[in-house]
Amino acid sequence: MNEEKIWKFLKSKGFTDFGVSGLMGNLYAKSGLSPINLQNSYEKKLNFTDQSYTQAVDNGSYTNFVKDAAGYGLAQWTYWSRKQNLLNYARSVGKSIGDLDMQLEFLCKELSGYSDVWKTLQSATSVFEASNAVLLQYERPANQSESVQNKRASYGQAYYDKFAQSTTKEGVGSLTAIERLIATAKAEEGYLEKATNAQLDSKTANAGSNNWTKYARDLDNIGNIYNGKKNGYAWCDVFVDWCFIKTFGVDLAMKLLCQPYGGAGAGCSYSVQYYKKKGQFHKSNPQAGDQIFFTNDGGATSYHTGLVIAVGNGKVYTIEGNTSSASGIVPNGGCVRAKSYNLTATYICGYGRPDWSLVGESVEQEDEDMTLDRFKELMKEYRAELQDNDCGTWSKDAREWAIANGLIGGTGNDANGEPNYAWADQLTREQAAALFYRFAKLMGKA
Repeated sequence: MNEEKIWKFLKSKGFTDFGVSGLMGNLYAKSGLSPINLQNSYEKKLNFTDQSYTQAVDNGSYTNFVKDAAGYGLAQWTYWSRKQNLLNYARSVGKSIGDLDMQLEFLCKELSGYSDVWKTLQSATSVFEASNAVLLQYERPANQSESVQNKRASYGQAYYDKFAQSTTKEGVGSLTAIERLIATAKAEEGYLEKATNAQLDSKTANAGSNNWTKYARDLDNIGNIYNGKKNGYAWCDVFVDWCFIKTFGVDLAMKLLCQPYGGAGAGCSYSVQYYKKKGQFHKSNPQAGDQIFFTNDGGATSYHTGLVIAVGNGKVYTIEGNTSSASGIVPNGGCVRAKSYNLTATYICGYGRPDWSLVGESVEQEDEDMTLDRFKELMKEYRAELQDNDCGTWSKDAREWAIANGLIGGTGNDANGEPNYAWADQLTREQAAALFYRFAKLMGKA
């Protein structure tokens, strides 16, 4: 397959997985990754197919390759000087004009002349960042709209999911801390807040406008993250905190966020102050991994926040919770979305920057050096997600019968004002014995 060969070639040039994915997404949009692709609108005009055009250029029977204005190859080279350079290079190495290896070498030779793009591909921390660098600085098509940017990035994300994820599934050592955080956030795109405290783990089910989310539920269940329960309240800051905690665990995440336990970190203005107290709040020059804050009063307070995933082309790109796909700042918008803003926008309050040196080697060693205490912490977090009343409708009759007949007694605690039966939690042998005994008594056998 061309795509796997292209991936390996571009990786050999020192591009990050995000860089390769962003570039490949753009190439796919142009040519479908076919090195012999002739621009579709020119096939009828020139009376050629992809194959016959390539063959005619190679054998010299077609002599207008340079000046015919038809896009060709992986990058759909169109302008006459670029096609001339492509043709000259193919002849210099003795290859067909449609040879994949030749075109890849030429592509990188050409890209090296775009120093900003090349550097971005070698350092990109998101597919979107790399994709936009190629689209806006290398290809520069007439249509550079946000919808085109998102479409190109979606193609790149597919390659990232297919190739990058497969190389890291046995560990996380090849991803930086920031890359891991951004991957966590991007995986949540499309999540909708819920109308009630049910089906919180589904991205789209039970959608509503009452601020119920899995993000606040999870942090509430861990306990002592904030100064009280936060489910049912505005959740943009909670989303950012959740991404950090899911990625790095509670203790390290709280340090990266500069937040005290039991504090007011669910509020944007308070989070700004926590960063400022540590000297980690910046008014300009954002970086991927920063927490961005927005203001509507000149910076006196902040009312919305998100996670910076990329910076470039005069814009800062984000993933935000409790926003919408509408342009501009949308606080309390009810969903997780990717957004972008001009770097000079006066409504940007500033950026909280985690001290990434705190992560150190823990990212690479986490799987190998798992301690008992860390395992217990992770297990506690996992169990906390299960110990509520979330359940499926398919079991309604069985659950009601079990409760009515005294087989299931619950945990003794309330969950949102109702007895908590922890339907999704684990069942121990001790609990199983008690369940069987109660059933035997019900049947008159004990």
